[in-house]
Amino acid sequence: MNREKIVGEFSENTIKGYLADKIYEKRGLARQQYIEKCQAAWSRVKYDPEYERKVIVDFSQPVTLSQLFGLDGLEVDFADTAMMKPVVHGFEGKTDIECMVLLAAPAQNKSGEATLAKVSEMFRPANPKPEAESLEQQPYLMALFDVLGFSALVTEKGSEALLATYQELIAKAVLNTNYTGFGRIKVGPNRYGFGGFYAPVNYAYFSDTILLWTTNQFTHVAPFLAKCGDLICEALKNGMPLRGSVCFGEAVMHKASHTFLGSAMVEASDIEKNQKWIGATLGVGFMLNELKEAVSEALVVPLFCEHFKSDMKLTFPYLTLDWVSRWRAKANPDLIATLEAMKAKAPEKNKPYYDNTIAFVRFAELDDLEARGQFLRATTYRVLNLARIKLDEMPLRPVVLKVVNEIPHCGFVLKLPPEFLEASKELRDLFDKNILFVKRLDYAKFLESLPDTPGTGFNLAASGVVLSVEKKDVEYLDVFNLDPNAPPSEKGMKLEIVR
Repeated sequence: MNREKIVGEFSENTIKGYLADKIYEKRGLARQQYIEKCQAAWSRVKYDPEYERKVIVDFSQPVTLSQLFGLDGLEVDFADTAMMKPVVHGFEGKTDIECMVLLAAPAQNKSGEATLAKVSEMFRPANPKPEAESLEQQPYLMALFDVLGFSALVTEKGSEALLATYQELIAKAVLNTNYTGFGRIKVGPNRYGFGGFYAPVNYAYFSDTILLWTTNQFTHVAPFLAKCGDLICEALKNGMPLRGSVCFGEAVMHKASHTFLGSAMVEASDIEKNQKWIGATLGVGFMLNELKEAVSEALVVPLFCEHFKSDMKLTFPYLTLDWVSRWRAKANPDLIATLEAMKAKAPEKNKPYYDNTIAFVRFAELDDLEARGQFLRATTYRVLNLARIKLDEMPLRPVVLKVVNEIPHCGFVLKLPPEFLEASKELRDLFDKNILFVKRLDYAKFLESLPDTPGTGFNLAASGVVLSVEKKDVEYLDVFNLDPNAPPSEKGMKLEIVR
């Protein structure tokens, strides 16, 4: 079948990234000259806009997946930024500005023949199938959110105004049940491709509780986490702070009969109520290697524990939802200023929730995407007997220290050179009976407090950021093996208990 080929409309928006980076200066061109050169390359290539996409690429620069697929020009709810930045190889011999025509992924029709998919259906099918509802238990990704200070909001705004706020939140962040994404697609054991997909997200809400859930598929995981992050952001903009959890497990999620139960629901409820902050913690199901494979580094923050209540029992896998980057990716006001303003209006008993959230906002910037990826795929050793490991030989990397009757502490175990310990019996006794520990949030401050001059005396207690914990009071120490060459595992958990 012959299809009409056209040149299509060209605009400066098509090359806005190159213009913003002033690539024209590197080519020795004026801005307008560069635009005209791009227009000429654009006009030389025809395409069918119903089934094909045309993208413009300046090969004088390293090419990323984002540029190659023209993601700036697509309406996608979630693009995996961890995958978009690395350079794509194979174009090193090209230096000119070119247009490329991309076909949407072929689809199989009922007769088994390969057909072309329409561009409009690359991410979202024209008629997506509704999620099957059943009273039988099955594996779900599900999230439970509670509106903090709900009673006070009812008193302040009134039921009618609060209902309108609720409806606006649901319309913006929840009603888009077919959440589109671009990122990793698993094509075999430890083999991945890239492409667009959609993830159906179902929802329910009642009183101060919002539920989101989706079925257990590889391509649903990252978009679902992104949806949860967007929900927190939209609620916060409406003055409705949310505290939640995201879990994976067996459940019955039957919207028609308002039946929501199962092990995943129990875990989600336990986690949600044992936090003191605005945000969401991921459940123990995310320790599964096959699930962690599908998680984007751009959507999680590893090793933050400051928001737990003391009776929180579920700590693994030490992953929290990175809604902060979702907030900052859009034209939202300054996040810390927003939280400080809300804290000023909050009752005194609720102010620690905002303090922990502000700490998390700062903490979320500690690791780059590569470091986050290492933690996602790390092997974890839970040490129950400190005599089984040599603390002074451990590499300097974050660990989690659990002291009896305290929340877990994430940070660094301090070590001193042998000559220091040999020279001071007081120091030897201190390190023999205790673990000296600095929380990650305090580590930079601790380093600044160290003396610049060799041989200068230093008072650990005076630094104000060192925890001294008696070894007999340590419940466990979680150590992470961040070996990037360790082979990935398909099943189970990379967790070993050292008794």
